[in-house]
Amino acid sequence: PIISQGHRIGYVVEWLDRTVEANMVNDIAKVAQGMKNGEFGYRIHAEAVGGFQSIKDNLNGALDVIQMALNGITSIITAQAAGDLTRECSAHFHGQLAQLQSSINQSTRKVRDLIAQSTQIAQTVDSVARDVSQGASDLSSRVQQQAAAVEQTSATLLEMSSAVQNGSNSAQM
Repeated sequence: PIISQGHRIGYVVEWLDRTVEANMVNDIAKVAQGMKNGEFGYRIHAEAVGGFQSIKDNLNGALDVIQMALNGITSIITAQAAGDLTRECSAHFHGQLAQLQSSINQSTRKVRDLIAQSTQIAQTVDSVARDVSQGASDLSSRVQQQAAAVEQTSATLLEMSSAVQNGSNSAQM
């Protein structure tokens, strides 16, 4: 109130423009809602000064790092689903994102090693199977040859037996 000679003659009002603050709160709410819904593409675009500028820079920077990590992970998993196990996450993260990056890269290496071992084992099994097949084929061929030789021997013995029988019959007459 404005008081003159003991009487109130009016009021003085100070206006404070809170537009910057309201716009920041609105953008932060949109970013937070997006994050809650699993969307990390939202950013704070409101004009900011002082402490609000620091909040804006830190939140936007954090969202950039999270989005870069998600894009990298998605790229690696998509490549793996297509059969490409050569891709690893090469970005430089800190904290829990660094642990996640290390785990993904280690998992990729383990899968790649398992596939290499499986391929090597399959090649060994294939080689052994070919050797067994060749051995079975050779054995079959030798068995057939022996069977033919036994047949010939049997036929010869039958002829000899018949000749002896004929000789014996001739001698008795």
